[in-house]
Order: sequence, then structure tokens, then C-alpha cells
Amino acid sequence: MVLRGSVQGSSTLLGWGVLVSYTAISTGLNIAHAPGGLLEQASHAIPPISLCISVELLMSIIRSDLTADVSAPTQLVDKENRADMIRSYIELHPDVTAAEIARSFGITRQTAARYM
Repeated sequence: MVLRGSVQGSSTLLGWGVLVSYTAISTGLNIAHAPGGLLEQASHAIPPISLCISVELLMSIIRSDLTADVSAPTQLVDKENRADMIRSYIELHPDVTAAEIARSFGITRQTAARYM
């Protein structure tokens, strides 16, 4: 519910309400069922809270992957075209370093150094 609503641009309130409510109920029941003192109660409260946080982290990763701009990475460009692009870049920026070329074109510094 949260992921679908987020991707579709609709309200995620119901999904978050369900997740937080069940996390709170589970945490409360775990604390009530825990034997002993405060330390035992705290240790019984950790699993449902951790699960809730893990769900949010997973949803965040999936959301970013679903909404990411999907374009061909630089490594997929044929080598001749990439070589021409790198040479043109070096001509336009004579003070460029191999490290800057490597970052810009997604190649290793050693490969970038060959073009310099």
C-alpha cells in the first residue's frame, strides 16, 4: 500500500497507519509479555520496531529504483565513440586530470590516462 501509493502519487496514509498501528500493538504486547524488568522489556520491544524500520528502508530502496532515470550507462557506449568523446573532452579542458575523466566517463584512471 505504501509503495504503490508512493509510486502512483496517491496517499500513503492508510498503509503507514496500518504499519505503525500493528508495530505499536506488537511492541506493546511484547513488552507486556516480557518477564522481569526494564532491560528485558526493552529487548522484547526491539524486534517489531526493527522490522518496521527495515520495511521503510526496503521501500525506500525500491522506490528509488522505480523512479530512477533509466538511461544507458557510459560503459555501454561503443569504445570508438567513447574514445572520441574523451579526446574531445580533453581538447576542451586541457587541465583535466585522469581522475576527473574517469569520474566523468565511468572508466578507470588507468584507462583515462591512456587518452592523455
